Amino acid sequence: MRKMTISAAAMAIGGLMFAVAPAAQACVTSTFTGNYSVTFTGFVGNLTLNAEALLIANGAGGFTGQISYEKNGNLHRNLTLSGSWSLNSNCTGSGSITNSVLGTVNFDFTLNPKGKVINGVETDSGTAVTLTGTR
Repeated sequence: MRKMTISAAAMAIGGLMFAVAPAAQACVTSTFTGNYSVTFTGFVGNLTLNAEALLIANGAGGFTGQISYEKNGNLHRNLTLSGSWSLNSNCTGSGSITNSVLGTVNFDFTLNPKGKVINGVETDSGTAVTLTGTR
């Protein structure tokens, strides 16, 4: 009898611990808002690409900003950019960045649930570019 009592108590405590475990956080559109410092590195065809950008996400599917980049030894500084993005509740998303020199760049990304870190990869054919950013 004593063994059953301990087991029942352990099950009750275990159930209580399970019941108060925090729920997984989800992303909503407004999670992706604010100023992000983003680094892009990789290859476009056989050319190297290194870039730093300020992305200003509006929390509603769009952003603006500036980008400076070096592509195969040629430096381009403080170019205006704009873009759009969509964010899923599991904190994955996709977007595009456009400027007058690079044209349009498409990417998939993950955003941490508090919206402070973004990681992604360009999805255009012939590229191998990753991005990492913080707010």
